[in-house]
Amino acid sequence: MLRKQVKKQVGLLALTALALALVTPACGETVSPTPTPTPRPTGQVDTEMGGSLSVQGVVRDPAGNVVPDVYVAITVFEEGPYWDRTGSSYRQLGEWNLYTDETGSYSFDNLKQVDGGHYQVWFNGDQEYGKAYESSGYYLIKETSGDVYSLSEGSSDSHFAYHHNESGDVYLLDVTVHPVTGSAWTGVIRYEDADGATKDYFATPLGPDHRIELNRGTSPADYDYTVGGDFTSDGSEGYSGDLAGGTYYLLFQYTRSDGVGVECTSPAIEIPPGETKQFDYTIPSDSCHAVP
Repeated sequence: MLRKQVKKQVGLLALTALALALVTPACGETVSPTPTPTPRPTGQVDTEMGGSLSVQGVVRDPAGNVVPDVYVAITVFEEGPYWDRTGSSYRQLGEWNLYTDETGSYSFDNLKQVDGGHYQVWFNGDQEYGKAYESSGYYLIKETSGDVYSLSEGSSDSHFAYHHNESGDVYLLDVTVHPVTGSAWTGVIRYEDADGATKDYFATPLGPDHRIELNRGTSPADYDYTVGGDFTSDGSEGYSGDLAGGTYYLLFQYTRSDGVGVECTSPAIEIPPGETKQFDYTIPSDSCHAVP
């Protein structure tokens, strides 16, 4: 290839001069440069963190067919609590993204092992924040008891597994993405506080002391994934759209008036495909448990 370039050097210079003459704008005209498209990463990304951990898997639809061109993003956070009621934020160590290949596969390689930290993996449809599939997120947390990753401490599920091989540690996360049908949830949420008053959960802006998640599944014991996307509140009512429909539940984390941080879950919510479900709920004080 190098020899061919040398032999054609004179001809190329002449062609270049001619091309410049053809594209040179007239006096006073402005020509905008044509942007060079950046090829999107597909199938595999080397994070270059210098670690020995890979997070990989296969994405399928509810019928079991592999799904290519699904946007996948992973974010690595340093050591810190999953929910920090002091308002401190996690320090992000890095974020990478790709699209699944023709076999529905993805792999983030050479990740750093983060003791006490966590990884978030999000599947957002056919493009970043796309609407083709329900936005689904998974939290990967390394347990302090050993080199084991789990969606939550002590849990086990069929769609993920951890193993060690000769090249390092591999976390397999096979997921199912659900096509968006236009379903949505809306509702007024209240809670019984420690001072005996029933209060509006959205009365103050959501922050470190008031978290809410919409999860796919019937309960924490039957958790599939956390739903991302368009969650909004007008100060009295919450709304989450771009859903696939199915069974969901709400998870709440907040600080009571007596300073105790608690975590609570709602009953299961059935949302028919293509419909908006009105689900108003008052969190009973005895349905929550304290969290450190």
